[in-house]
Amino acid sequence: MQDRGAVVFGKVESGTIRLGDGLRLMPSGISCQVQTIYNGKEQCVNYAKPGENVKLRLNIENEDRVNKGDVICLRDTQVVPVSELFEAEVEILQLIDYKPIMSKGYQCILHIHTVSDEATIKEILTSYEKNEKGEIVEKQMPKYAKSFNRIICRIQTRIPIPLEKHDTMAQLGRFTLRDEGKTIAVGKVLKYKPAASTVAAAGLKKEEVKSESTPKPTSGTATTTSVRQDLIFDMDSGEMLTPEENAKRKREREK
Repeated sequence: MQDRGAVVFGKVESGTIRLGDGLRLMPSGISCQVQTIYNGKEQCVNYAKPGENVKLRLNIENEDRVNKGDVICLRDTQVVPVSELFEAEVEILQLIDYKPIMSKGYQCILHIHTVSDEATIKEILTSYEKNEKGEIVEKQMPKYAKSFNRIICRIQTRIPIPLEKHDTMAQLGRFTLRDEGKTIAVGKVLKYKPAASTVAAAGLKKEEVKSESTPKPTSGTATTTSVRQDLIFDMDSGEMLTPEENAKRKREREK
């Protein structure tokens, strides 16, 4: 029984991991516990600190439930965010010769910590490029960007990915974009929209909003009418807003 469990390899990026710690595997949310810790010399130790490469034995019966790119967090503290859409600052390097521009819909491979997966440029919000005089020119909502431009864009991933804002934890917030085996850009995460599973865990799921114009009941039995309304995550404020509130925020920002 002592040898049973899933064995995972990784690096401690933050905090200290100890024998017996209760953990949560993200993005799946699976709960587990540390059974054994091995250091880089294959020695059993009682704890590991940031920067150390470790091998952990966890009480997970099926190793198939652990995937490359998963992030392990302490169960009783705030877990790492999971997102399928994030906003980033990206430095474009040399693009592919026959694909000289990056625009909405551009597809590439995202590499962030140990995750490697398909991603799409959802929207380019701002670009910074040099003009003929060598001055940096800022363009809002450009249709495309070229090699050696710096852009602020939104990136859509194919699957939920554990990540963090670069300013909060650089190790989980910096990434590269590759196309046909060539690195075409490097970037850092500025903001993110929590994936549906993370939103639900935080209690930020869709809510039933009571209609303000509920008709009065005609019988003696009290009734209520509710309208299901989709909430929208505001990436700037980190709040869940109704469509009306979201439209109002947009108008205020455009002033």
